[in-house]
Amino acid sequence: MTRVRSVELMVLSLDLLTRLASCYGRCGKRVFEANQEPVVKAMHLFECLTLAEAESILLEPLKLWLRDSPEFDPEGWALPLLKRL
Repeated sequence: MTRVRSVELMVLSLDLLTRLASCYGRCGKRVFEANQEPVVKAMHLFECLTLAEAESILLEPLKLWLRDSPEFDPEGWALPLLKRL
């Protein structure tokens, strides 16, 4: 079985977004939507590319997205979540 790191990073990104949104309760949907664009773009690209192309193209942008804090996180809830990753 081939390990596909870009898929793992997409799952981690979605997990982070979900946990972040849950911290905001009823307003979490807005936080999720404001930060989902890079992950959604990666998912769309992954559908169009071969596995090798996806690994070479998506790996670095997903790593950067996970390393940096989300763009819209008014109360800073993502910081403790990012430290765990």
